[in-house]
Amino acid sequence: MHRLAIFISLFLISTQSFGLSIVCIYAESEEERVEFLNESFDRAEVIVQLGYPIPTESSTTKHEVLRVWKGVVGEYVYVNGGASSGLLFTSRINGNGPLKSLGHEACTRRLSRTFKTSYLKLLKQNYGEGYLPTPNVKEPKYIPNYLNWFFMFGFVFLVIISMITYNYVQYKEKVRCKNA
Repeated sequence: MHRLAIFISLFLISTQSFGLSIVCIYAESEEERVEFLNESFDRAEVIVQLGYPIPTESSTTKHEVLRVWKGVVGEYVYVNGGASSGLLFTSRINGNGPLKSLGHEACTRRLSRTFKTSYLKLLKQNYGEGYLPTPNVKEPKYIPNYLNWFFMFGFVFLVIISMITYNYVQYKEKVRCKNA
């Protein structure tokens, strides 16, 4: 059994694992970069230029919004999972929550160093200067998800039912042992 476990672990270690890796697609020319930019623009719900992250008490970071190209956001946004400063092509969590972190900042940094024009300049050339964030929009810090409360109270209810059932069975067992 020990040999089988060693064999399986060596087999799993030696195979290529792409499950946890981030695959960066590199453009070979400026035209391909513009094509990638257009695809990202079409897929994203919100496109913003972020300032430096302000840490919060959770994994969500707070950012000042410098410019907006797509979507309606306030002067500050919350990014779930954190993000670095720069452009963020993303969408909202649950349609009204904080922004999603895509986690591909390393890819965009490497791409911007190899070409003369940055993604920010390409975005400004193709889609304009953008607009300022809306000052009267207050961004939600966390996702208002009431389904979690339902499951939490459901779990507590099941625990209480289990405790009552266990005590009832123990009581019946004691009564049966006394009568026997």
